[in-house]
Amino acid sequence: MEFCKFKSEFIATTIIDRALLPNQFEVAVTFSVNVVDPMQQNVAFQRMKHLIEGELNLAVILCRTNPMYKTLGKLQNKLVVLPDDGPDWALACALLLKLNAVCEDRFIVNLVELSSTLGDRVTYYADFERKEMLEEVLADLPKADHWWKTPYLQFNGFQKCASWADLDLDWKLTKDKKDATIGQIVKFNPKVVPGGLN
Repeated sequence: MEFCKFKSEFIATTIIDRALLPNQFEVAVTFSVNVVDPMQQNVAFQRMKHLIEGELNLAVILCRTNPMYKTLGKLQNKLVVLPDDGPDWALACALLLKLNAVCEDRFIVNLVELSSTLGDRVTYYADFERKEMLEEVLADLPKADHWWKTPYLQFNGFQKCASWADLDLDWKLTKDKKDATIGQIVKFNPKVVPGGLN
């Protein structure tokens, strides 16, 4: 398959210095399907969708050096840790790498487009061809905080998170439960229906 595009949005709180700022993000993910099995395709897509709409939605996004970092780590909100205060570019880079990690080669995420209200709706493009540059942008964090390299639902080095198996989005599901469906797979069967003018 060539390229597919998934568009979504989420709301998160961005923390810059000591200010809590509500922020609305729009994201578009361009990816190619790298597996034939429709069950694995469904799991990969649902993982991608859950990461954006379930985990990033209502999260708190902040820089690791922010003075509120340790205090906010005690909250139950998902805490997304980035290397600097300008979250859009760093988040686009991290999201591209994280989506590739959670899809585990079933989908290849080629491009992430991200814009936000606080960022004046400027769209940032992070593409897989410049992976080394993206990793340089994110290199300022300690290795324990490189959440974008793991396939787990984790955005920092200390908060506990659910597993994909807890969400029924484990690859094992596709092997063990052939009758299980994540999403409905519908075969298109067109029929010509008589009609029109007499």
